[in-house]
Amino acid sequence: MAGRGSRLRPHSLTIPKPMLPVAGMPIVTQLIHEIARVADQPIKEIAYVLGDPAFFGKSVEEGEIISPGAVLFQIIDMNKVEIRILVEEEDLPMIREGQSVVFTTPSYRNKEFPGKVERISWTSDPETGLFPLYLKATNPGLKLRAGMSVKVYLLKKK
Repeated sequence: MAGRGSRLRPHSLTIPKPMLPVAGMPIVTQLIHEIARVADQPIKEIAYVLGDPAFFGKSVEEGEIISPGAVLFQIIDMNKVEIRILVEEEDLPMIREGQSVVFTTPSYRNKEFPGKVERISWTSDPETGLFPLYLKATNPGLKLRAGMSVKVYLLKKK
């Protein structure tokens, strides 16, 4: 599945190549079934990761010997994104889980994206002394990409 999916355009512009349906089933699903068939055992776990720079990434190289439980690849659901920001200790009393936020990104200058505070870390980042705050947001039209910079605005309840 290497390459940019240029031969599959315009479909690959909005859907990652591994998720494109072929014969009614996403390519990656077909690969998982084939791996299970060749390995002669069911696939018990697939890691879904948000925020990874790729939709689909392999963790092993061809010919590499792997041990049980090793992650072979990751599938990322880009319909929802997680945003990690760092906040000052004195800002913590103003933030609560479930609080609404809006954020902007330079890629879409005039668009505000809504989200919510999903969780606030109990411990500070050891390098910065700041507290990680995790936001969740939907990704309409898959416009948001991993690695984009964002400016987040916490909304106060009126």
